[in-house]
Amino acid sequence: MARPRGYDEEVLSRDDGEKPRRGRPPKEKKPAPSYHPPKKPRGPATTLTEEMIPIIARDVGRGASRAAAAASVRTTEDCLNQWLQRGRRHVAEGTESLYASLLLECASASREYELHLLDLGDAAAQDKTLNVRWVTWRLGFLRPQEFTARAIEGPANGSGFALMSPEEAVQSVQALMAEFLARNKPGGGDASGG
Repeated sequence: MARPRGYDEEVLSRDDGEKPRRGRPPKEKKPAPSYHPPKKPRGPATTLTEEMIPIIARDVGRGASRAAAAASVRTTEDCLNQWLQRGRRHVAEGTESLYASLLLECASASREYELHLLDLGDAAAQDKTLNVRWVTWRLGFLRPQEFTARAIEGPANGSGFALMSPEEAVQSVQALMAEFLARNKPGGGDASGG
């Protein structure tokens, strides 16, 4: 067999069983440290702490969704819903816990936000330069049964309200007025003197 060209005779004549290595020499391995500091937990937080309660309540008080409020403390919306459900159970049982505190703080913050929206709506009704559309939309979004008009069954033409003749409208208003007066009984011993 012919010897390859371009190689040293010394390298080719070695008989120690090792083949010559090409490239860089291998790096020295560092010994592994004996202590590994714990890494931050990955994934959502599943345990409620006292520090989380004001953060969640602050976000709820700003009108954020539950998903956004949960994300601010590195947890999921499902986990926050479970905490609130536990809080409802603890409040019903009369026990004090972090979950009950979270529920009460969120309810208080939500109430403050709704009152703020109502104040904005009142100000917009008095000051005609303010736009009330966003406030009414937001209130309708928060409490649809209380702040939106109910759709009437019938030919609505896409508006959510039934089309009716002026005579039908008068009859409808008279029926509603009669129902209202029957419930409130005017002049029947009213303490206000009215």
